[in-house]
Amino acid sequence: MTQYTQQLVAVTKSDHQNNLWSIFHRGKQWYTHNNNNQLKNPLDSDYAAIITFNEQSKQPVSVSAPFDLDVKLSTILCHTSCCATQQSAAQIQLWTAASEISDPTLKSFLTGVLSDTSIMQSFYQAKASKSYHHKHEGELFIHSVEVAVNARMMAVQYNLPKRTQDCVFTGGLCMTLVKC
Repeated sequence: MTQYTQQLVAVTKSDHQNNLWSIFHRGKQWYTHNNNNQLKNPLDSDYAAIITFNEQSKQPVSVSAPFDLDVKLSTILCHTSCCATQQSAAQIQLWTAASEISDPTLKSFLTGVLSDTSIMQSFYQAKASKSYHHKHEGELFIHSVEVAVNARMMAVQYNLPKRTQDCVFTGGLCMTLVKC
């Protein structure tokens, strides 16, 4: 039985003349001419997306549409290199939720935080507590995303406006960043 995993990747157009694309993840690089439509709505600039990866063949199966985030290639590469295997699901939740923020000021703020590599490296490595849940290295990241996602879910349950939902997500995420 073939197993698939999903991971955050950086996608960039390597060769405009030959329509060649590069997909980067944790020091690995794949190329595609996008003949089989692996890339959905690719951009002509660097972008973040989610790859569906075949564990058996060690090859990408498909790549999601670009996240609606204005980030540099170096930011995406920092996130992919800092992320431990057990943090992958939380990383996908974070980037998906960040791209869904509709308020441009709030999105710009969160993109700025995500783009600060000194914050992010510590964020992926820190413990959330000394002796309670999430007490192991790297669990501050998982805890923070859980807080942010749950805060947004509560805002949705109470039918709060979309901007408020986005604010509580960002606030929940950033509130726990003070440990870094």
